[in-house]
Amino acid sequence: AVLVYTPSRKVHGKRLVCYDDRYIVKVAYEQDGVIVSNDNYRDLQSENPEWKWFIEQRLLMFSFVNDRFMPPDDPLGRHGPSLSNFLSRKPKPPEPSWQHCPYGG
Repeated sequence: AVLVYTPSRKVHGKRLVCYDDRYIVKVAYEQDGVIVSNDNYRDLQSENPEWKWFIEQRLLMFSFVNDRFMPPDDPLGRHGPSLSNFLSRKPKPPEPSWQHCPYGG
């Protein structure tokens, strides 16, 4: 895991910072990484079609429960990959899951 800070500087006592969302998405996209954030980056999804797909597939949302970092076990939904598969460099596609029809047949 690599933690990246966005660049900033002070000019005449005022802090100048880049647009951190764009910086985060660009670095993660170029490194084929995972974005750990609860931001959906909607403005950036509409800015770049490749980023749209990347954000949809590589965004890991999370919560804290009693000060414990808790990402979901199924970051792309219950039919998506497991957390460990999601975090791997080459995620495997999920196995198709067949549900029994509750109405007979």
